[in-house]
Amino acid sequence: MGASRARRRLRAAITWSALALLLSSVVLGIGGRRADAHTPHDDISDVVVSPSYARDGRVFVIAANRLLVSTGGPYHWKPLVRGLPRAPEDGKSLDRVAISASDADVMYVTSRVGGVFRSADAGASWRRAAGGLGDTQITPIAISPADPNVVLASGSISGLYRTTDGGAQWTPVSGFGRVPAIAFVPGTRRAVVGDSAGRVSVSDDDGATWAQVASEPGQAISAVAASTGADPAKPATVFAGTGRGRLLRSDDGGDTFAAVGAGLPKEAVNSIGLSATYPDDRTLWVSMASKGVYRSTDGGRTWVRASRGLTTDLQAMTVDVDLFRTVAVATGANGDRTLFEAGFDGLSRSDDDGRHWVSSETLVDYIAGLDVSPDYAKDSTVAVASYVKGAYLSTTSGKNWKLIDKGLEFPLSEGNKFAPVRRLHNIVFSPEYATDRTLFSASWTSFLKSTDAGRSWSSNFVSAPPPDTVLRQFVIAVSPAYASDRTIFLGTRQGDVYRSDRAGDDKSWKLVGNAGSRVRTLVIDPGFPRRPGFYAGTENGVMKSGDAGATWTRTGPGGLSMLAISPAYDTDGTLFAGTEAGLSVTRDQSKTWTELAAPPLSATSLVEAIAVSPTYKDDQTLLVSVSGAGLYRSTDGGASFVEVGTDLTESNHVIADFTNPSGTPIQFSPAFAKDRTVFAYSGQDVVRSTDAGDTWDVLRLPSATAYLRTVDPALLADTSHGDPSTQPAGRTTTDDGRDRKTFVAIGVGGLVVLGVTIVGGVRFLRGRRRRAGSKPPD
Repeated sequence: MGASRARRRLRAAITWSALALLLSSVVLGIGGRRADAHTPHDDISDVVVSPSYARDGRVFVIAANRLLVSTGGPYHWKPLVRGLPRAPEDGKSLDRVAISASDADVMYVTSRVGGVFRSADAGASWRRAAGGLGDTQITPIAISPADPNVVLASGSISGLYRTTDGGAQWTPVSGFGRVPAIAFVPGTRRAVVGDSAGRVSVSDDDGATWAQVASEPGQAISAVAASTGADPAKPATVFAGTGRGRLLRSDDGGDTFAAVGAGLPKEAVNSIGLSATYPDDRTLWVSMASKGVYRSTDGGRTWVRASRGLTTDLQAMTVDVDLFRTVAVATGANGDRTLFEAGFDGLSRSDDDGRHWVSSETLVDYIAGLDVSPDYAKDSTVAVASYVKGAYLSTTSGKNWKLIDKGLEFPLSEGNKFAPVRRLHNIVFSPEYATDRTLFSASWTSFLKSTDAGRSWSSNFVSAPPPDTVLRQFVIAVSPAYASDRTIFLGTRQGDVYRSDRAGDDKSWKLVGNAGSRVRTLVIDPGFPRRPGFYAGTENGVMKSGDAGATWTRTGPGGLSMLAISPAYDTDGTLFAGTEAGLSVTRDQSKTWTELAAPPLSATSLVEAIAVSPTYKDDQTLLVSVSGAGLYRSTDGGASFVEVGTDLTESNHVIADFTNPSGTPIQFSPAFAKDRTVFAYSGQDVVRSTDAGDTWDVLRLPSATAYLRTVDPALLADTSHGDPSTQPAGRTTTDDGRDRKTFVAIGVGGLVVLGVTIVGGVRFLRGRRRRAGSKPPD
C-alpha cells in the first residue's frame, strides 16, 4: 500500500537524521511498544451521520473501541454500551457502523469480537446478529436501501457475507476473497463491492448474484460510494478508490468505470463522501490515508487538498495504522453542510466544505478513577479523577461536585488538547484522610499528592521512563499500616514497582522490583508489613511477591486482570481475579485457584470490574461487572450470582474502567454494613447504590462545557488547533500543501525532541534538548 511505503520512507529519514544529531544509540518514536500506543485516546475508527440528520442531528462514532452518539454540541457524546462487546486489553473490537436508509432505528456495528451486532432502537440496545459467521472478524458493512434486513459484510481477512434476515443467518457469497469496500446505490437494490485484487463487481438483486465490471490489477479497491442522479430515472454516479490513490468514476450506475482524480497523492483512498446535491454541484471529498481530506467540485476530475486544521499523532507510525479513515457529509435542516473526519488523533469537523477543520473531543467526560473516604460515615466524601478535565470532590455523597484542579494545570500539549490540565488515571484517599486530608493521584508520568483535601496538588517525580517509552502510568497501592509507616507503592506500565516510605514525597521513591509486565492492579496483603505480601494483575497474568515487591512469581489465571483481596485475607486467604476470560478465586493464599463459572458467569465472561465488601468475612459479598452483560452480586463468596442493577443496563451504563485502566471502578462504602452504599463509575457518570447494588442513581459530574467555563471561557471558542503556529510539540497539523511533524528520540545524554518539518518535499531538522534527569512532560 502506498501509505505503508510512505511511512517506511519517513521512518528511514527520521532514523538517519537522529543518528546524525545524537552520534549515539537512539530509539525513535513515542511508545515503541503496542501497550503505550496512542495518547490521547480519541482514536476514531468510523464516523456515520444519521439519514435523518436534518431532523435529529445525530452523529455516531467509534472512539477508542466505544460507540458514541452526539447529543448536541462538540463535547456532548453519549456512550452506547448495552449488549456490545469490549475488546480484550490493547485489542480492537468495534470497527464500522451502518444505519438503514429506510429505517433509521435499525443499525449494525461490525466487530472483531463477535462479528456483527444489530440494534432496532437507534443504538439504545444491541444483540449479536452473527448467525453462521462463527469467529469471523467483520469489518466493512452496508445495508440495502430497500430492506433493513438485507445486509452485506466482509471479513477482515477474507470473505463476503450476506444476510436477508437481519443477521440471524449469514451465508458466504462465492467468488470473493478479501473485500475492503461495500456500498449500495441509494434508492436501489444495486450493490457495489471492491476487492483486494482490484476488481469492482456489481449486483442488482441485493447481493445475491454478481458481475465484475472493472479491474485495477495490483491496486486493492479501498473505498466505494454512490450518488443518486438528478433524475431518479437516470443512472447514478459511482466512485471507487484504490490503495494507491487512483480514483474511478462510473456515470452509468456502475456498469463501466473510467479513471479520474488528477491531484490525489499515491496512497490509500480510505473513504469517499458525496454532497447530498452532487448531481447539481458535482462536489465530493475523499479521505486519504496520511494526507487527510481532498475536495473536488468537478465530479472528481481534479482535486485540491482540504485539510487545514486536521491534526495527527506520530504514534500512528509506531503502530503502523492510517492517520485518516472516514469522511462523512451531513446536511442540516437549512441545507447547511457539515463534514466530519475520523482519524487516529480524533474527530474533526468542518463547516466550510473542508477549508478549515477543528477538533471535536469525544471522550472529555470519561472518568478514570474513584474512591470513597475512609471516614465516609461522617464526611460523606467521594473523589473522582477524570481523564481529561481533572479531579472532583463531593462532600454530599455525590450530589454536588467541586473542581479540585489547582496544581494540576499544564500547558496544552499532546497529552491533552482539550484543556490545560494533566490527564489523570486514578485517585486514592489516604487511610488517615480524616486527620491528614491527603489524596493521591497520578498522571502519565508523575505521582500527584494533595494534603489539603484537594484544594491544591503537588507533582512528585518518581523515575524517568526506560529508553523505549515516554509514559509511566502509575497504579497506586497504599500500605494498610500507612498511619505508622507512611508507605506507598506504585506499579507501572513497564512492570516496575516503586516504594516510598515518606508518603510519596518528591525524591522519596525507590525501585524495589519488576513484576514482569504492565501492572493493571496492585494489592497489598492486609497484614502488611508483618506479612510483606503483594499481588499484581499484569499482562502476563497474576503475579505474587512475598518480599514487598522485590521478587515475583506467577500464580493464578493468565491475562490482564483486576484483583480484589478479602479484608480477612489473614484467615480466609481469599483473592479474586477478574480477567478477559472469566472470574477466578484462591482461598488458600494462592496455593490453588478455582474458576467461578456459576451462571450467568462463564469462561468467556470479560470482567470489567470487581470488588469485595469491607465486611466480606461476615457478608461474603462480591460485585462483578461483565462486559455486554451487566452487574452481578454474590453473597456466598462467589458460589452463586444474581443479576443486580438492571436499571443501569436499561439506561446504557456498564460499570467499567477507562482505556488504559488503572483504577478500581467499584468502591464500597467503609460503612457498608450499615449504609449498604456502593459507588462506581460508568463511562461519563458516577453511579451510587444505597441498597447493596440492587438499584442505582446517576450522579453526573459538571459537563465539559461547564468545565471550560470554569477554567477558561475562552477555550470554548478556541479554534487554534488548526493554526500550525500554535501547535504543541508532538502534534502534526496538515493544511493545503504543508506537513509539520515532531518526533521524540531518547539517547545516552537524555531526551531530544526532533522536529522534522516537510515543506515542498524538503526536510528540515530542529532539536531541543532536555537536561538528563529532569521531569518528562505530562
